[in-house]
Amino acid sequence: MVPKSGAQNLHELYISVFPSWSTILAATCLAALLYALLKSIYRVYFSPLATFPGPRLAAATYLFEFYHTAIRADFPSTLRSLHKTYGPIVRINPGELHIVDHDFNMQHFTSKNLDKGRWYYQLARNALAGLHDHREHKKRRSLLDPLFNGGMLKQFNPSIDEHISNFHVRLADSARKHQPLDMSHLLWALMNDIVAHYLLGCRLDGLMVDDLSLVAKTRSYRALHIVSYLRQWPLNFLFEIRHLPLIRSIVPLTGIEDLVKEQTNSFFSPSTMTEKPKDCVAERLHTEYAVYRAQWRLAFECSEFMISGGEALTYNATHVLYNLLSNPQCLNRVRTELAMLSGEYDDVWRDPSVTDLPYLNAVISESIRLNDTAAIRFPRESPDPIFYQGKLVPAG
Repeated sequence: MVPKSGAQNLHELYISVFPSWSTILAATCLAALLYALLKSIYRVYFSPLATFPGPRLAAATYLFEFYHTAIRADFPSTLRSLHKTYGPIVRINPGELHIVDHDFNMQHFTSKNLDKGRWYYQLARNALAGLHDHREHKKRRSLLDPLFNGGMLKQFNPSIDEHISNFHVRLADSARKHQPLDMSHLLWALMNDIVAHYLLGCRLDGLMVDDLSLVAKTRSYRALHIVSYLRQWPLNFLFEIRHLPLIRSIVPLTGIEDLVKEQTNSFFSPSTMTEKPKDCVAERLHTEYAVYRAQWRLAFECSEFMISGGEALTYNATHVLYNLLSNPQCLNRVRTELAMLSGEYDDVWRDPSVTDLPYLNAVISESIRLNDTAAIRFPRESPDPIFYQGKLVPAG
């Protein structure tokens, strides 16, 4: 018998010590499945929320919510059916309870001392909307509130007047030519122009674009819906690779973040010859608050304001217009009230007293109350334990 060479012995030893890649992959998959199974068992039977009613699949995995949100698109109706089956408190995912009890909700969830759910706000981290801790959120908001009060907005009135004039020109031109006009596109262009001017001191001039559908493509409302569908997944890593082409199409902040960086680069330029935007929110944030001396933080915060401000204003204005057109009596009454103004101004929006018209204000307030501006739901976490119907709801 021919003895084996040293090389053959080493090769056999390598094979016995280091398994094949297929074996490693199979073992990894098996370990992942075992981990998922054990975690699901813990969530269903041993979690602090295990005693609360609800479907076991919802208690075991976030995929239950993902399925009804992203695939079936029936999560609200599913919640209603769950409450009919299980009562006023239902466990809707491994870490969340849904409560339909007006008195309880008014007592506990009107408090300003509630934290935001870490899982659901992971795609807005570092911005005001994504701050988990309510104390940190309150501190940051106290810096920002003075920049959005009535006094600041009054100083901006001449610029608002200019943008509304451009809006009026587009409407009048369309009426003169008897051409249909998509009002949601027009309102988006108006609101985006105003918000960009107020925040960044720049002129987007979306109202000057002939084809307003091109401007409407910059909206992020649908993208925010997509993000809400993906909240059940650990997506923090998306922010590290958010400038890749594929990720840019998923995370709506990237394009607006580029615009904000372009407009605020001058704040971080050492050259004194560089012209800097003045009398805008970004300039005030950078000069008055040390937390916004970091370019990435300033860009991210202003990007959030651009998205939330433009989308909320457009959605509310569209809803008000729709309700007025759907209710001719209300529309005629608004017109009658506007006709009672003094007439000292050529254009009605320039009259300061237009903001004091009671019926117009009531129409706007009621329309905002009835609509649902939010693209997503906003779960909250209590930092303290809560008792409900004799059961302890643990903190968080």
